[in-house]
Amino acid sequence: MQLDRNFVKSLSPALADVLPHGGIKAIADKIGCISLTARHAIHGASTNETVVKEALKSILQLNGNIEAILEKVPRQTLEKLREELRLESLGTTP
Repeated sequence: MQLDRNFVKSLSPALADVLPHGGIKAIADKIGCISLTARHAIHGASTNETVVKEALKSILQLNGNIEAILEKVPRQTLEKLREELRLESLGTTP
């Protein structure tokens, strides 16, 4: 699979929505391009596989950090929070 603009546009949630704050600038700085180039690739306006790969690595790192935190939360607390989120998504309150 190519990491082209069509791939980026097909993602849901959008790649830009899951990058951490400052992620686009950090990617641009890391690979040596201007922020606008990175922004266009992240939003699917252009194809730049290097930018997309760095974005995916950033998300993997973020996911790993989130998993490390969640592993330390008691299971019962996580289950309760998941249920609260489920009810909120249905428009009801616990």
